[in-house]
Amino acid sequence: MNKDYSVDTNALADIARRSGDKTIKSISLRLGIDRNIISGILANKRKPSSNFMYTFVKMYNVDPKTAGIIFFNRNLRDTKVLGGESNDHIA
Repeated sequence: MNKDYSVDTNALADIARRSGDKTIKSISLRLGIDRNIISGILANKRKPSSNFMYTFVKMYNVDPKTAGIIFFNRNLRDTKVLGGESNDHIA
C-alpha cells in the first residue's frame, strides 16, 4: 500500500454525520457504493478509489480545497526530515 499520503477518515465521517448520515449503511445508500468498501476506507484498511472520491465530494458538496486536504494529506510520519532521519520514532 502506498504510504505517501493518508486519508483523513475522521473528516470523512464528520462530513457524513453533519449531513445526517450516521451509519455506514446510510452513507452507502447516499453514495451508491457498497458498504463494505466504505467500511474499509473508514477503517483505513483500503484507499478510496477516484470514483469514491468524486462521488463523496459531489454528494456531500465538499469544496475542492477541503477534498484535497482530506484525500491527499501528506503522511508526515513516513517522510524524511531535513537531516535525512526518519520520523518513525515519533509516537
